[in-house]
Amino acid sequence: MSTKFIQILSLVLGVVALTGIILPFLVNYISQPSVPIPSNIRSETEDIGMVHVVPRESLPPPTPPIFDLSVPSLTPSKTIFNETLIRRGSDIFFDNWSRSQMLAFSSDRIESERRDWETFSHKLYELPSLPEPFAPKPGSKGIVMTCCSRYFQSCFANIKLITQVHQSRLPMEIWYGDGELSERDLRLIDQIQDVTGYPRIRSFENFIGSHYENSFGPLQPGQTNVGPKGFQSKLMALLGSSFESILYIDADNTISRDPAELFQWPEFINTGAVFWPDQYKVSEGSLIWEVMQVPYKDMWSQESGQLLINKTLWFRPLMLSAFLNQRQEFYYSLVNGDKDTFLFSWLALRARFYMISTPPWSAGVDYGTGHCGNSFIQADNQGRPLFVHAVGCKQPPHSLLPKKWMQVKKYDPERATPTYKWQKACIDVDENEPGSTSIVPFSDLLGNLEEALEFCAEQND
Repeated sequence: MSTKFIQILSLVLGVVALTGIILPFLVNYISQPSVPIPSNIRSETEDIGMVHVVPRESLPPPTPPIFDLSVPSLTPSKTIFNETLIRRGSDIFFDNWSRSQMLAFSSDRIESERRDWETFSHKLYELPSLPEPFAPKPGSKGIVMTCCSRYFQSCFANIKLITQVHQSRLPMEIWYGDGELSERDLRLIDQIQDVTGYPRIRSFENFIGSHYENSFGPLQPGQTNVGPKGFQSKLMALLGSSFESILYIDADNTISRDPAELFQWPEFINTGAVFWPDQYKVSEGSLIWEVMQVPYKDMWSQESGQLLINKTLWFRPLMLSAFLNQRQEFYYSLVNGDKDTFLFSWLALRARFYMISTPPWSAGVDYGTGHCGNSFIQADNQGRPLFVHAVGCKQPPHSLLPKKWMQVKKYDPERATPTYKWQKACIDVDENEPGSTSIVPFSDLLGNLEEALEFCAEQND
């Protein structure tokens, strides 16, 4: 070969090699979105199922927040939970009840229910956007709560905590049914309103007949394993809200800092839906997998005391969930109330979502016989304590306690199993291996949050 030919060949090979190095880098750089997508967020092409989590580095625990009860203010806590992936057992109480209910359904009924939701979903894909009765104001965001007289004290206290202690400027909508709030209740909420007119009180009365049932059919009341419930009101509030991005919070669910930050989470910006885990897995034996045509996955159930949803982006799974909740007699026999109707609507329609990886810890007291939990502590996207959901504080003995949150039972989900002790009405954790659980004072995590909530519960006409 001539020297010139060898020089040309070397040049060509060098260009090819350099292109192989630089081109992938350029493609990757150009294709990056403006907001980094965390590696543990599922993509639209991923197989449905559990969201895999990349553990974050632990941050040093700072001093827990102390709420100034005279001058509302808050320094958020940054205490970190353990973010180990969760492996939890089934809810044997619900599963046993559910099996007895499912035996009453014929194969024709099961097939009919499957066809009905699929037909409804096909109609949803004919809609380019949310129908006018449910359409939000573009770009808006806010908090949505449902409220009734039975839980008014919790609802009122949490509204005041968010607006006056956390000093959140997020707009709020408080939804209620006909006759569910007294004139005094409505007047007390009115007194909290700021110059923008929030929190805004909204009634289901006209919305149900004229819009909701026309879209999703009449309500078919059904039993849950804990008696009749009005879970569909959550869907009514979400769809009826004027907000596009919604943080829904149960009336008995206390948030520990200004919720405005949640709308800036990369997980929410890049998926449009953030869910929180319950303490049990979805049973492999449930008919819900077959009916919703979702392949079985070893995954946790959803706890819907808090939901973060962009309803413009995901109006189809949201409307499918409303459709399922109108058919309580059937679907509440397969899943425990409304909570997993969100999860399976998203899964069935292959919609993206982010599931918080940190398991719910148990907050409660010690009656002298060991830990007795009455509330869930739910974490934020970095594993820090964010919500305290008082799921077990609605009845004695917990409702009679002067202080309900004295301690928190933490656990290693790989070596311990959350459980519910019906005899004592305790949310607890069974220690499968020595050292798999630990108890810390509630104040070490969330300071005087309970005292701040009690301060806000004072009602002055």
